[in-house]
Amino acid sequence: SLPLNALTDIGGRKAVYVVDRTTSKAAPRLIETGGVTAETVKVVGGLKPGEVVVTGGVQFLTDGMDVRLPKAVAQTAFADQPQTSR
Repeated sequence: SLPLNALTDIGGRKAVYVVDRTTSKAAPRLIETGGVTAETVKVVGGLKPGEVVVTGGVQFLTDGMDVRLPKAVAQTAFADQPQTSR
């Protein structure tokens, strides 16, 4: 699950921005959802474990934009669950 504010819309489809830890560049990613609550969205497809998802300010992002990651997130090579960055 991700916070609702991580969601954006691309061509009428749900998407999130994923950040590459190596380049710190954001890229939009279409996702499949399995339900939405008042605060979260369940992601059932489109993300891989360990990917960093931006959860705040996504309305201001564009493809390839630099994103400053918290040091702990930037240094983590892999994780069991998608991580979030604000």
